[in-house]
Amino acid sequence: MFAKGKIAAAVGGALMLVGGLSVAQADTFHGGYVGGQLVIVDYDFDVDPGPSLSDTDVGIGGVIGTGTTENNYYLGVELDFWLDQADDSTTWNGVDYDVDVKHSYGVNLRLGRVFNDDLLVYGLLGYQGTKAKVSADGLGSDSETYEGGRGGVGVEYQLENRMFFRGEYSQTFHGDETVLGGVDVDPDSWQVKGAIGYRF
Repeated sequence: MFAKGKIAAAVGGALMLVGGLSVAQADTFHGGYVGGQLVIVDYDFDVDPGPSLSDTDVGIGGVIGTGTTENNYYLGVELDFWLDQADDSTTWNGVDYDVDVKHSYGVNLRLGRVFNDDLLVYGLLGYQGTKAKVSADGLGSDSETYEGGRGGVGVEYQLENRMFFRGEYSQTFHGDETVLGGVDVDPDSWQVKGAIGYRF
């Protein structure tokens, strides 16, 4: 389980680090930005005792962040979120199980390399929280936030009018939670994201 105080401290430290870096030259990737994103996400929920539940869904959300460059290397921090309606249900040993994902959010540290002043290739490490409800006949339902670490890679292209386009792939390894009075739920997920945004 990730402590929210540690997450806040990490975000604050990353923001101070980004803000404290000097910019060697004018750069199209320097500064704050906002954007919208379309997310294809696949969830796998391992339920013990119980079945495996999975679904692939399309979500919609946004990103907000800041970053800077030094000698063509990029460092940035970003908050993102998306809403989705992934769900799956199955029957196991005569009991109907269902999982319903509500939304996800997270914070990422992005480190990359700028090519040709307009193309950024980066890797990311971060945190993701996913809110989901798990139900079973006779056991009721429980909503929990499944927290975990996320890693991935992406490509971003900056246009002259301050708009940018991005493609990204990431995987999240969530921690498990005990729900329904003793059922252990352990999810993992991967995400493919496309984003369009505006850099200030």
